[in-house]
Amino acid sequence: MHISKARYVYIILIVIYVFQVNLLADNLCLLFFNIPGYGCNVGYDSIYIYLFPIILFLSFFIPINNKEPSSVILNILFLFCFIPAIIYFPKEIHGESGSIFLYSLYMAASFFTLLLSSEVKINIKKINVKPYQTELILISIAIIFILLIINAHGLKLEAPSITDVYAVRTEYKENASSLSGYAVILGGYIISPLIILLYLNSKRILMLIGVPLVLFLTYIIFSSSGIKSIALSIFVIVGFYYLFKKIYNFGYYLLVFINIFIFINYLIYTFITNNNIMYIHWLRRVVTSPGSTGAKFFDYFVVLGNEPTPKAPSLIANYYFSTNGSANTGFFLEGVGRFGLYGLLINTFLLSLFLILLNAISKKIDKNLLACLLVMVSYAMCNSSFLTVIISYGLFLLTIISYLLMSYPMKESDL
Repeated sequence: MHISKARYVYIILIVIYVFQVNLLADNLCLLFFNIPGYGCNVGYDSIYIYLFPIILFLSFFIPINNKEPSSVILNILFLFCFIPAIIYFPKEIHGESGSIFLYSLYMAASFFTLLLSSEVKINIKKINVKPYQTELILISIAIIFILLIINAHGLKLEAPSITDVYAVRTEYKENASSLSGYAVILGGYIISPLIILLYLNSKRILMLIGVPLVLFLTYIIFSSSGIKSIALSIFVIVGFYYLFKKIYNFGYYLLVFINIFIFINYLIYTFITNNNIMYIHWLRRVVTSPGSTGAKFFDYFVVLGNEPTPKAPSLIANYYFSTNGSANTGFFLEGVGRFGLYGLLINTFLLSLFLILLNAISKKIDKNLLACLLVMVSYAMCNSSFLTVIISYGLFLLTIISYLLMSYPMKESDL
């Protein structure tokens, strides 16, 4: 098997990334050692001798030279879900080297199955939908979401300040219905940025009409829920769209960026201020939390042998963090809390189907558009139940809409 220079560089970057994430985890464990749920073992553990080669093996097969939907999803899962879980297993779980190694192999087999699925090629016929019909469907969904949110929370035209968002979020959780909850997440992360992207791509009149509509949708979502990430989602996703138009090797550039970002913030934390919010809080939340909480799921439901239950996140929060909240984890470990050891098999089968479908659809639409919309959905897989990602975070909706867009006029230069 020929191994390119780019692949060698990628593997070196993976080694650096693993070292940096392990160091980040150690620093966080030391810093928060007296806070329930945050302390853990620090330093080297002999089990790493067996776990590290698993990461290296998969690094030879990760797609790094394209921006297919599967490449976006798999690269984000690998960096922010798989690797942190492998690193945190020995830090969170004591005296279970055999169980840790076997489940790590199980995770690796799941991930390798996803890699194989991403190579499956199928042809999907276009559905005969006129462009204006697709546009009317999207605009209608946006209007329905606006009405659902106003019905549940009232028409709030004053945006909350930075200090008020937490109170607004608490009120939102108390009053939200299932339908308004779907409207908030799907409207903010899928429908609003999608309509703006379609206008930027096609410059069609109906999409131009849709732009102020979805800006209003985003505004009332933020004023009603206080969720800051939704307020910024349009700018982030549109930014990713123009970034994807400039790059081709998504996996490679993502790894380069996150390595540099962690290193710069480590230097600031070590030599300038030990109160670096980006290093202590943002990188903890983005990089290490999925692995830390995932290890707790494994400990509670596999090592301790508790019965799987849909209430798993609440049980983890209560047992490890001594709170009444909800501690979620991602794709590779949330399933053990709900379905036992079969949970990962279920997740792997479902995601494999989505990878095959999305790759086939992407051949007929603007890959940049689909890729940038998948970034936030893919990261949600690292922190939420996969069934929640399918329904609430819009993986299913995005797949259906992408299928409709196969008949939509796109700029050839963006294909």
